[in-house]
Amino acid sequence: MVIELSVLVLSSKYDFSCDYVISKLLKAQVQYLRLNSEDLPFYRFSLDPLQRKLSCNIAEHSYLITEESLHSVWFRRGIYLRDYGSTISATIDDQIARVQWAAFIRSLLVFRNAKWINHPGHTYAAEQKALQLAVAHDLGFAIPATRFTNDRDAVSDIAGAKVVLKVLIRF
Repeated sequence: MVIELSVLVLSSKYDFSCDYVISKLLKAQVQYLRLNSEDLPFYRFSLDPLQRKLSCNIAEHSYLITEESLHSVWFRRGIYLRDYGSTISATIDDQIARVQWAAFIRSLLVFRNAKWINHPGHTYAAEQKALQLAVAHDLGFAIPATRFTNDRDAVSDIAGAKVVLKVLIRF
């Protein structure tokens, strides 16, 4: 039996706030699927981006998500699959897998008619410090002179001022 889904939850098995919402979905008898980022390699997926259909097989259960059936997506895991290079113990295969799974999650944006809670594009944009500062400036907030750089000479015009430094690479 294939279960057609109306809600997709992209989360982590350690997201206990999500557990609360899942209990409410169960009580309301909503057909949902929770995809925990840690478990993605253990699921079988097939995404048809032209027909906007996603088939998922998890254990003995088969799920189908279509453009018509999917009403909402709750995107809870914006940072898990990104690699900041800080995990020295991660193998090349682990890093490639994370990149590929992140790309797969982004590919779910083909479901354009669904209401996205924490839309990935908006989530990633909101995390960009340069964009945050530009928007704050446009709204009239007092923003000090700021540079994102790896070039010492690029900050010479603000030398002597109070400076906050966020290193891109070793200065």
